[in-house]
Amino acid sequence: MTYGQIHPTGNDYSSNYGLSFNISLKNPIFTYKDFKVTYMIRCIGIDDEFSCNEILTEYCSRIPFVDLVATFTDPLLALPLIQDGKLDLIFLDFYMSPMNAPAFLPHVPSSVKVVITTSERLSRIKDYQLNVAEMINKPYSFEKFLALMTTFYKKQKKR
Repeated sequence: MTYGQIHPTGNDYSSNYGLSFNISLKNPIFTYKDFKVTYMIRCIGIDDEFSCNEILTEYCSRIPFVDLVATFTDPLLALPLIQDGKLDLIFLDFYMSPMNAPAFLPHVPSSVKVVITTSERLSRIKDYQLNVAEMINKPYSFEKFLALMTTFYKKQKKR
Protein backbone atom coordinates (compact mmCIF):
# COMPACT_ATOMS: atom_id res chain seq x y z
CA MET A 1 0.00 0.00 0.00
CA THR A 2 1.36 3.39 -0.97
CA TYR A 3 0.48 6.27 1.29
CA GLY A 4 -0.32 9.54 -0.34
CA GLN A 5 -1.74 7.83 -3.41
CA ILE A 6 -5.05 6.22 -4.23
CA HIS A 7 -5.03 2.48 -3.65
CA PRO A 8 -7.60 -0.05 -4.88
CA THR A 9 -10.01 -1.29 -2.24
CA GLY A 10 -10.47 -4.78 -3.61
CA ASN A 11 -14.25 -4.47 -3.32
CA ASP A 12 -15.56 -6.25 -6.39
CA TYR A 13 -19.06 -4.90 -5.74
CA SER A 14 -18.20 -1.20 -5.63
CA SER A 15 -19.33 -0.63 -9.22
CA ASN A 16 -22.74 -2.27 -8.76
CA TYR A 17 -24.52 -0.93 -5.69
CA GLY A 18 -27.78 -2.78 -6.29
CA LEU A 19 -26.48 -6.25 -5.46
CA SER A 20 -27.46 -8.11 -2.31
CA PHE A 21 -24.74 -9.65 -0.18
CA ASN A 22 -24.67 -12.44 2.32
CA ILE A 23 -21.45 -11.57 4.08
CA SER A 24 -20.02 -12.94 7.30
CA LEU A 25 -17.34 -10.70 8.70
CA LYS A 26 -14.20 -12.02 10.34
CA ASN A 27 -15.69 -11.05 13.67
CA PRO A 28 -18.53 -13.56 14.23
CA ILE A 29 -20.51 -11.12 16.40
CA PHE A 30 -21.48 -9.11 13.33
CA THR A 31 -23.10 -10.72 10.31
CA TYR A 32 -24.73 -9.04 7.34
CA LYS A 33 -27.47 -11.27 5.99
CA ASP A 34 -29.00 -10.17 2.73
CA PHE A 35 -27.71 -6.65 3.31
CA LYS A 36 -28.55 -4.65 0.21
CA VAL A 37 -25.87 -2.10 -0.59
CA THR A 38 -27.52 0.81 -2.35
CA TYR A 39 -24.90 3.42 -1.57
CA MET A 40 -21.14 3.33 -1.02
CA ILE A 41 -19.54 5.62 1.53
CA ARG A 42 -16.40 6.97 -0.15
CA CYS A 43 -13.85 7.90 2.47
CA ILE A 44 -10.18 8.59 3.09
CA GLY A 45 -7.99 8.34 6.15
CA ILE A 46 -5.43 10.95 7.19
CA ASP A 47 -3.16 9.93 10.04
CA ASP A 48 0.57 10.42 10.47
CA GLU A 49 0.81 7.02 12.19
CA PHE A 50 1.24 4.17 9.73
CA SER A 51 -0.36 1.63 12.08
CA CYS A 52 -3.54 3.71 12.40
CA ASN A 53 -3.92 3.82 8.62
CA GLU A 54 -3.45 0.05 8.52
CA ILE A 55 -6.19 -0.49 11.10
CA LEU A 56 -8.54 1.83 9.21
CA THR A 57 -7.83 -0.06 5.98
CA GLU A 58 -8.58 -3.40 7.66
CA TYR A 59 -11.80 -2.18 9.26
CA CYS A 60 -13.08 -0.59 6.04
CA SER A 61 -12.37 -3.77 4.07
CA ARG A 62 -14.74 -5.65 6.38
CA ILE A 63 -17.78 -3.46 5.69
CA PRO A 64 -19.51 -3.88 2.31
CA PHE A 65 -20.79 -0.30 2.01
CA VAL A 66 -17.47 1.44 2.74
CA ASP A 67 -15.03 2.32 -0.04
CA LEU A 68 -11.74 3.51 1.44
CA VAL A 69 -10.29 5.39 -1.51
CA ALA A 70 -6.91 6.25 0.01
CA THR A 71 -4.96 6.79 3.19
CA PHE A 72 -2.46 9.57 3.77
CA THR A 73 0.28 10.20 6.30
CA ASP A 74 0.64 13.82 5.14
CA PRO A 75 -2.56 15.90 5.22
CA LEU A 76 -1.30 18.25 2.51
CA LEU A 77 -1.16 15.37 0.02
CA ALA A 78 -4.86 14.68 0.62
CA LEU A 79 -6.05 18.17 -0.35
CA PRO A 80 -6.43 17.60 -4.12
CA LEU A 81 -8.55 14.49 -3.55
CA ILE A 82 -10.69 16.28 -0.97
CA GLN A 83 -11.29 19.26 -3.25
CA ASP A 84 -12.61 17.12 -6.14
CA GLY A 85 -15.93 16.69 -4.31
CA LYS A 86 -16.25 12.92 -4.64
CA LEU A 87 -15.80 12.02 -0.97
CA ASP A 88 -18.39 11.51 1.74
CA LEU A 89 -16.22 11.11 4.82
CA ILE A 90 -12.70 11.79 6.12
CA PHE A 91 -11.09 10.09 9.10
CA LEU A 92 -8.74 12.77 10.38
CA ASP A 93 -6.15 12.44 13.14
CA PHE A 94 -6.27 15.46 15.42
CA TYR A 95 -2.54 15.90 16.00
CA MET A 96 -0.40 15.74 12.85
CA SER A 97 2.39 17.64 11.25
CA PRO A 98 2.68 19.84 9.28
CA MET A 99 -1.00 20.66 9.86
CA ASN A 100 -3.24 19.65 12.76
CA ALA A 101 -7.00 19.12 12.45
CA PRO A 102 -8.12 22.67 13.41
CA ALA A 103 -5.82 24.11 10.73
CA PHE A 104 -6.87 21.48 8.16
CA LEU A 105 -10.66 21.62 8.57
CA PRO A 106 -11.17 24.98 6.77
CA HIS A 107 -9.87 23.28 3.60
CA VAL A 108 -12.60 20.61 3.72
CA PRO A 109 -15.80 21.33 1.73
CA SER A 110 -18.95 21.45 3.85
CA SER A 111 -20.40 18.50 1.92
CA VAL A 112 -17.68 16.20 3.27
CA LYS A 113 -18.18 14.94 6.82
CA VAL A 114 -15.19 14.52 9.15
CA VAL A 115 -14.56 12.02 11.93
CA ILE A 116 -11.76 13.13 14.24
CA THR A 117 -9.60 10.30 15.58
CA THR A 118 -7.39 11.01 18.55
CA SER A 119 -5.44 9.50 21.41
CA GLU A 120 -6.18 12.64 23.42
CA ARG A 121 -9.08 12.85 25.86
CA LEU A 122 -12.19 13.82 23.91
CA SER A 123 -13.09 16.51 26.43
CA ARG A 124 -9.90 18.39 25.51
CA ILE A 125 -10.69 18.12 21.80
CA LYS A 126 -14.29 19.27 22.27
CA ASP A 127 -12.97 22.56 23.66
CA TYR A 128 -11.98 23.44 20.08
CA GLN A 129 -15.67 23.45 19.03
CA LEU A 130 -14.93 21.87 15.68
CA ASN A 131 -17.64 21.29 13.11
CA VAL A 132 -17.21 17.53 12.74
CA ALA A 133 -19.60 14.59 12.42
CA GLU A 134 -17.99 12.51 15.17
CA MET A 135 -14.94 12.12 17.37
CA ILE A 136 -13.54 8.75 18.44
CA ASN A 137 -10.66 7.76 20.68
CA LYS A 138 -7.79 5.66 19.41
CA PRO A 139 -7.48 2.80 19.61
CA TYR A 140 -11.10 2.15 18.64
CA SER A 141 -12.61 -1.31 18.31
CA PHE A 142 -14.11 -2.74 15.16
CA GLU A 143 -17.48 -2.84 16.92
CA LYS A 144 -17.37 0.91 17.58
CA PHE A 145 -16.19 1.58 14.02
CA LEU A 146 -18.98 -0.58 12.58
CA ALA A 147 -21.61 1.22 14.68
CA LEU A 148 -20.27 4.60 13.54
CA MET A 149 -20.27 3.60 9.87
CA THR A 150 -23.72 2.01 10.05
CA THR A 151 -25.15 5.19 11.57
CA PHE A 152 -23.44 7.32 8.93
CA TYR A 153 -24.68 4.99 6.16
CA LYS A 154 -28.29 5.29 7.33
CA LYS A 155 -28.04 9.10 7.51
CA GLN A 156 -26.48 9.36 4.04
CA LYS A 157 -28.99 6.96 2.54
CA LYS A 158 -31.86 9.22 3.68
CA ARG A 159 -30.38 12.24 1.88
